Amino acid sequence: MMKKIFGLIGVFMMVLTLAGVGLAGTTITGEIVKIDGEMVSVKDSAGKVHQIHVDPKATKKSGELKQGDKVKAEVDEKGHANSVEAQKM
Repeated sequence: MMKKIFGLIGVFMMVLTLAGVGLAGTTITGEIVKIDGEMVSVKDSAGKVHQIHVDPKATKKSGELKQGDKVKAEVDEKGHANSVEAQKM
């Protein structure tokens, strides 16, 4: 009986862990309001400004990033961009 309980707890924990991995990334779409080195400030449609770290070596970029441009960024839970794409107007 105890083995079944511990087995079910183990399976439950594994499912929670795998579900968390899929929810870790976030997509941010908005306008670049400031670029300061590797940090890019993006204002979304709700008016919230997100600080995104764009690593020149690790972040996949599509197009050149300039203040005033619209962008779509895939960002991890720590604010590091996995990819940034300049949106065509």
